[in-house]
Amino acid sequence: MNRVLKLTVAATVILFVSLTATAKTFEQGMAYYHAKQYEEAYQVFEEMALYGNAKAQFNIGVMHARGEFKQKDMIAAWAWMKLAVDSGGDAGQEKILEKVAKKLSVSEMSQAHVLFEELVAVYGKDGNFAKTLPVFGVSTQTSFSEARRLKMMAPKYPKDMATLGRGGVVDTQFAIEKDGTIRNITVFATANKSFISASLEALRKSRYEPATADGSAVVQLGMKNRYIFEMYGSEVDDKALKEFVEPLKQQAEIGGSEEKYAYAYTLSMLETMLGGRDDQPAEKLDRSTDWLVESVRYGSPLAKYEMGRRMSYGSQCKEDPANGYLWVERAAADNILDAKYMLGMAKLQGIHYSQNIAEGMAVIKDAADNGFNHAQVRYAWLLATASSTNKADAAIAQTYLDNLEEDYADELSRLEAQLAVYLAAGNKKKAAKELKRFQKYTKKYDIPVARLTAMDASFNAGTAYSEAI
Repeated sequence: MNRVLKLTVAATVILFVSLTATAKTFEQGMAYYHAKQYEEAYQVFEEMALYGNAKAQFNIGVMHARGEFKQKDMIAAWAWMKLAVDSGGDAGQEKILEKVAKKLSVSEMSQAHVLFEELVAVYGKDGNFAKTLPVFGVSTQTSFSEARRLKMMAPKYPKDMATLGRGGVVDTQFAIEKDGTIRNITVFATANKSFISASLEALRKSRYEPATADGSAVVQLGMKNRYIFEMYGSEVDDKALKEFVEPLKQQAEIGGSEEKYAYAYTLSMLETMLGGRDDQPAEKLDRSTDWLVESVRYGSPLAKYEMGRRMSYGSQCKEDPANGYLWVERAAADNILDAKYMLGMAKLQGIHYSQNIAEGMAVIKDAADNGFNHAQVRYAWLLATASSTNKADAAIAQTYLDNLEEDYADELSRLEAQLAVYLAAGNKKKAAKELKRFQKYTKKYDIPVARLTAMDASFNAGTAYSEAI
């Protein structure tokens, strides 16, 4: 069985799970237009035009020509259509542009050219949008150093699946804590539960050297890994790889934000999976970051977040935190909870922004209140371990832990937060039981014991556990 043939589900699943945000996309703009909601359509097209979307730019020209939302204005129509054609428009658009030009007088055409140049400065290929895009290469001077893998464990093949001769794929996303442990685990369930359990066991036993910002250890979010389970070898056939990728690429080329992001996501996971091969098959693929940019042009909120995350960390492109966090902020405005969480953590730790603990906690609370499990655990931990914590804070923290999904994968963070809450509440009986669970987990997964030792000391002293951010 060939590895690449098992990858088809992943991109679909991540879109189904994550595209719950309220965001402006090109497809939404078209829906508004067909519903004759011209003001809403124009606003969406204008944002997509700012991102360099030629179709949106041309549609604005059409709306000026027809007098939809804006007053009929053939000068503006020609300028926007010319911008679209120069941004990558097709032959059909060029013909329409020629027809519009014939309706303009010499004086009007002169005005149209002036407006066109003004539009190019803002919306053109070298305009404002282009200045915020990733630059490929290695940064010579960086304030942020990415987490470095020290030990990555391979999962054991589940016996029940081996007996049945079944294979599968499990995609994971996680964070690296300041102590190098794996946190904030999210599983995109593309396989049988046995494969998921085996992947989690392997991931929890993996270890990283933490990321640093200005020389200090910090949390790094959005790390990814794909686990492949197959019975018949692990060779990747380049022909089969091409046969797998090409249909996705074709869908991306003709589709909208979802199809483009699905292709970018698939490329990203293939880069992670194949990048270590001696013949470097990942180099034969399109760059995932290029397709993230294309997804952004069509308004994908997930692409805004992932592109911003990469730029902020200098991952697969040069480090550019100013523009990177700009895109993370835009994704957060589109209600991408991962983006809100990243912003909150950045402000909490003083990464890119001046450290503002109150503001960071408020942003994390917002994500937690919207049901983001990682934010719920983090916020509960922050409440329970603050130097000023009290029983009231502990009670609030407990409500966030109670709202976690039953199968929440980051057991380590949950254990720590729950123990901290019991200590803050003065509930020694429950704290004792949780401490034993924490000790057992630490031993099983070879977790650094510094925090466990400190929390054990607080338990013995009968005091709340506090920890500086």
